Amino acid sequence: MWVRFLQWFASHFESFVIKRDDAGAYLTRYFLRHGHDSWSLYLHHFHRSDADGDLHNHPPDLSIGIPLAGGYYEERYGQRNDSVPGWPFDKVTRWIDVGRINIIRG
Repeated sequence: MWVRFLQWFASHFESFVIKRDDAGAYLTRYFLRHGHDSWSLYLHHFHRSDADGDLHNHPPDLSIGIPLAGGYYEERYGQRNDSVPGWPFDKVTRWIDVGRINIIRG
């Protein structure tokens, strides 16, 4: 029932679909608040996981994520690790569950 409410709520906002390859939609971004000169508020509907092993980035200052349904695994750079050629940092993976506030600093 919660997911249906979120779908109904999101349908009232401008959106666009982001595609990552030939596999179709990666996520739909709903614009709850356009912050051309300050902050913005988006609702993201992830259709699938990232297809590649690369980490993606966020705005340089601050992003806050709060999963409303499902959850996701997040990978970030960890401590410097010069023992792995071509990859100077460890990857840290953690599960971000529904309702957990995830603060992301760029």
